[in-house]
Amino acid sequence: MLARKHRLVLFFFILFPLLIHAQTEEEIKSQADKLFNSEQYVAATPLYLRLLSLQPRDHFYNFRYGTCLLFNSNKKQSAIKYLNYAVSEPTISPEAYYFLGKAFHFDYQFNQAEKYYSIYLQKRQKNSVMYAAERAIEMCQNGKRLLSTVSDVVVLEKKEIASDKFFRLYDLQDIGGNIIVTAEFQTKLD
Repeated sequence: MLARKHRLVLFFFILFPLLIHAQTEEEIKSQADKLFNSEQYVAATPLYLRLLSLQPRDHFYNFRYGTCLLFNSNKKQSAIKYLNYAVSEPTISPEAYYFLGKAFHFDYQFNQAEKYYSIYLQKRQKNSVMYAAERAIEMCQNGKRLLSTVSDVVVLEKKEIASDKFFRLYDLQDIGGNIIVTAEFQTKLD
């Protein structure tokens, strides 16, 4: 009987604090929205993940979570999936299209990025300049041009050399340049 009372007391002390700190979906959403609106995307990420675990088919939660993933350096690839689902809802916020464009942009899918940036420009409020989608489209066009001229790097020769002698490896005669070595410029930062 005594062991049963101890288990009951232990159960009470373990679960009671968890019950006190349990948050409702509305409380989590309010906290997450506040962080999102103040552009604290990394801090909002786990909150939107919790909301998605409660409502995985909610387009708004997918939009916000996907957007937050864009600002988490190791999770950017996953953002496309969530944002793509979010924009399948016709009434979703126009910003979802902008961030989907940004996700494709980060993934070097410039044509897709331009497409969603353009949709954002069509759907946004006329005077809204919150996101520079026009500039992002220009960047995509520049990215496409740069990637069209990429060539493979060929290693001609490998050498191991001390870091203080590194500058001596470059032969700039073909491009008409020189490397000037002076003691006053050589610091640990150089």
